[in-house]
Amino acid sequence: MAQCKLSPHEYIQNAFAPQVAILCSEDADNLCLKNNLRFVELIQPFCRLNSEIRIADPAGSTVPIRNLRVVFEDMNRRPPQPTLGKKLLSEVVSSTPWDRPVTRTIGASGTREALDLELQQTTPWFETWRDTFLHVQYPSDHEFTKHYIASGASSSETSSGTGTPREDVSGLPSRVSEGDTTDNTEPIHPLSPTLHPVDEKNGTYDMPGVEISSDVPVMVNRPNMVVGTAQHHGGCLTSSDVDRIRIFIHEFCVRSLIPHVEKQIRYLNEVVTNRSRSKSLLSATRRWLVGNKSPGSATNSVIYSSEATELQTRRLGDLCFMFGLYEVAYSYYHTAKNDFKSDQAWLYFAGAQEMAALAAFMQNSSDYPKRYLENSLQTYLNVCKVYNFAIRSTLLSTEVLKHCGEFGEAAMMFIKLTSEESDLLSALMLEQAAHCFINSQRPLPRKYAFHMTLAGHRFSKAGQRSHSLRAYKQAFQVYAAHGWVLAEDHIHFTLGKQAHHLKQLTEGLEAYTNLVDQKLKKNASSQQSPSQQITYIREFINIFHQYTEQEWNSSNGAPCLPLPLIESQATRVLLGAPQDSPTSQDWIPASHLSLDAPPANNARWFALEREVIEAFHSLNSMTFKPNLQLLTNDTPNTDSPVVPVNEPVLVEIIMINPLSLNLVISDVRLVFTFEPAEGDEPSDAPVKHSIHTEFVLAAGAQEPVRLELIPSAPGRILVKGVIYKLSLPSDASAASSGSCSAPVVIEGQQKIEVKGPRLNNTSTEKCSAVYANDKRLDITVLPPMSRLSVSFHDIPQIMSCGELCSTDAVITNIGPCPISKLKLAVSYPNHVYMEIKDISLPKKHVCVLRENEAADSRITNRLTSLPLENGTINSGESIQAKLWLHAPMSPGAFEVELLFYYDSAGVVGKKKAVQMIEHNLTGTVRKQSPQAQL
Repeated sequence: MAQCKLSPHEYIQNAFAPQVAILCSEDADNLCLKNNLRFVELIQPFCRLNSEIRIADPAGSTVPIRNLRVVFEDMNRRPPQPTLGKKLLSEVVSSTPWDRPVTRTIGASGTREALDLELQQTTPWFETWRDTFLHVQYPSDHEFTKHYIASGASSSETSSGTGTPREDVSGLPSRVSEGDTTDNTEPIHPLSPTLHPVDEKNGTYDMPGVEISSDVPVMVNRPNMVVGTAQHHGGCLTSSDVDRIRIFIHEFCVRSLIPHVEKQIRYLNEVVTNRSRSKSLLSATRRWLVGNKSPGSATNSVIYSSEATELQTRRLGDLCFMFGLYEVAYSYYHTAKNDFKSDQAWLYFAGAQEMAALAAFMQNSSDYPKRYLENSLQTYLNVCKVYNFAIRSTLLSTEVLKHCGEFGEAAMMFIKLTSEESDLLSALMLEQAAHCFINSQRPLPRKYAFHMTLAGHRFSKAGQRSHSLRAYKQAFQVYAAHGWVLAEDHIHFTLGKQAHHLKQLTEGLEAYTNLVDQKLKKNASSQQSPSQQITYIREFINIFHQYTEQEWNSSNGAPCLPLPLIESQATRVLLGAPQDSPTSQDWIPASHLSLDAPPANNARWFALEREVIEAFHSLNSMTFKPNLQLLTNDTPNTDSPVVPVNEPVLVEIIMINPLSLNLVISDVRLVFTFEPAEGDEPSDAPVKHSIHTEFVLAAGAQEPVRLELIPSAPGRILVKGVIYKLSLPSDASAASSGSCSAPVVIEGQQKIEVKGPRLNNTSTEKCSAVYANDKRLDITVLPPMSRLSVSFHDIPQIMSCGELCSTDAVITNIGPCPISKLKLAVSYPNHVYMEIKDISLPKKHVCVLRENEAADSRITNRLTSLPLENGTINSGESIQAKLWLHAPMSPGAFEVELLFYYDSAGVVGKKKAVQMIEHNLTGTVRKQSPQAQL
């Protein structure tokens, strides 16, 4: 069990503190009410003596008493009825605050790794509950610890009675609680401020008065107060008043209570001793005839008279125990235990046996009869069926076991008290058992988590939602990150439900998010049925909707959504628009780059681009970096891509539904920021964006979503994520909720975070996970540039070996700026040649090559500058060209890459976009048939 603010000895001493009944006059109570306290409540905080006092045992030897605590009770008070008592116990548990948990490291053991758990060092709600439980119990006939040992009366000097204050006090009747007799509880009237010494033979003693002033406030704690009250108590007490109350309590104990108790002990000792001598022979004969029966062999039907020797022995033992005479008390309890056992009075026997064990423990904590505690609990539970005394026995026994380091046995005692009759009791006992497991010499975190989960469930059934939430959170620390998906789902669902009921939307949303988030448990969908998943998603959507409406600050954007999954690394970015389709079906555009095309051979394209850059810009191949227009996870993305103004940026994201139910996704758009270029003023709408309309993401499916950005001003675009709306299909929502209302739609976002390949060059990179930068989503927007469009007319797909054919091509500038240079790079120049119309062919070209000249690279060249009329192609102008194709001599598939490279005229700056158009020319070469050869 958790640490308690009281030691076991202090708790046992408080549990059996002597009780004094107080009968207060109306005038005295009214005077105390100026402090919002009644007389008994006024003196109760000072009922513990800080100094040592002494008491005489039956043999006349004096024994010191340390920290004596006396409980003053209103004589008219009665314990609450069982129903009201349960309500009071529930209220004190729910209203007691608790401290923040403390992190504790549980060492590794066997296959279990070390754990860092946040644990509650103390459980003040449990301590308050057990104190209240003992306070509301009714006195019993088989013991006398709850009976008043003395009574007192109080009145005020301003009493309206006609007599003197002494006469007013003496006229008040002496009353005792049920089960007491006037022979055992003598009336003591020490509380009158004007009492004088009287004869001790009558049982009355003189005490100093208590004066109460009404000016300077001094706060006094009021026991059993409802938490949250706004009244101040003890506000009219001065510091001297507090000192006088302390002195009054001390003098009352020393000069009145202790002498009275000593007198009662002497009297009862004489009675027990005299009766025991005459009864010893009869008792021995009875035990010999009846035999030694166990508690389970008969029912408890013995009834003793109030003057029975067995009860007087028990009364004497209780009186000695309450005042610290533990050695004497043990002897009386042991004698009474044997007498009750011989009479088969099992309730009396269990009580005497329990107190004998406690007396031995208080006398010597290292040597006590532990079996007495176990037997008394079994007798209370199984034979007598008195659960209140079984609960009290457990509370006391577990303190003893905890002090002796026997946490496992203490946990078993707590578990024995769990039943279906009281959810609150079972929750508290299971929670304490969990603390016993984690605080044992060899901590057992799994047993701790299991019993804490059970405690959370019973707290929930008892209506203690805050404690249920706390218990489940502590249990989850052990279950997390172990792959126990079903256990995690149960705890997350319960956490979310309890937090939702407690209006803790932030914590509830966090629990439901962990429940439906499949990023770390992609196979979890197969372990939950579709109906259960619908329930989870519906609850998540409902609390997410409430959270965004009530607590979320809209200035922070949209909150994050865990569904559907977005594969960030699979994000692709296409710079620039695809080639426009010609108006005629006989013409085809250059293939260029497309998100729908199969993956290209980047190495071959990069080789062509390197040759162009080296030839026309005189750059060193060591500093060459390819111009990427389609950026994927497989391309080197260490540099920011560039795109001219008014040319689109197409971003493709992959949405994955890991669940076994359909999801409705709508209004998908990119989340991005735009920074204008240096010196430019920000415009109202610098970037236009597209919105993807509604679609159904099927169960277990993945869907590519393509979103477009069109910048209208130079600057920098940083794509951060995607925002969208999520809901359940109408049929699934209606089936799960049982209503025909429209499904709840929520809006949220997810971040898109990409990273480059893992680095493995230095020792630091090898020893840790270090990744290269990936800037595919960090796009630089340049001023407007030219834009080339290339179309071909009816390119043949099937050719014969060595066949020569041609096709027309149209090259058009559809951009706002003129084109100043136009180059063509061909991967296999022996098979492809392009000429501009109206310009004569060179003497040696592909069309006039003989077979033995086809491999001579000096004749043909991979790089060609295409001549332009007037040196430029203005915006909207076109040039005509002819493309010659020379089929290879061997049959099979052929593939040739054409790279059109061009520059924009009048564009200056340190950073220019490399402008290219790619076309992948493919076809099939077959052998020429004999008929065709003839």
